[in-house]
Amino acid sequence: VGYDNDPAAALMRPSLTTIERPNEAMAYAAVEQLVASLVGEDDAAERNSLVFTPMLIERQSTKRI
Repeated sequence: VGYDNDPAAALMRPSLTTIERPNEAMAYAAVEQLVASLVGEDDAAERNSLVFTPMLIERQSTKRI
């Protein structure tokens, strides 16, 4: 199983199942926290509670049994 959904994973034979991180959501949350910190609204408890769910992209390298 690959990680980060590298484009090469789809080109391999068999194509490689991979995990894709929600990079856009993670970047958005990071910017929100940075701005909150800069304007004095930083909340350390909230910063430590962020959870992002990755997505499994099943390709030919895995098979359901």
